[in-house]
Amino acid sequence: MATMTNEIAGHIPRMWMRSSSEDDFWRWFCGEAQSVMRNAADIKEGSRLHARLLAALSRAGLPQPPPAFQWKC
Repeated sequence: MATMTNEIAGHIPRMWMRSSSEDDFWRWFCGEAQSVMRNAADIKEGSRLHARLLAALSRAGLPQPPPAFQWKC
């Protein structure tokens, strides 16, 4: 799962630029984050990997998910 998380994190800047809208980007990101959490070995691993994805948003200069998407990712 760490490899998958790293790949998603690496795609964040490109996906932000390629998305047709902010909502489109957040749907992609939240779907990927949900997949990571579903496939994690346990809740602790899921939480750790989710935090890494949120940190990747910050490193890319992007905001955290907006309120409409927070419950999804």
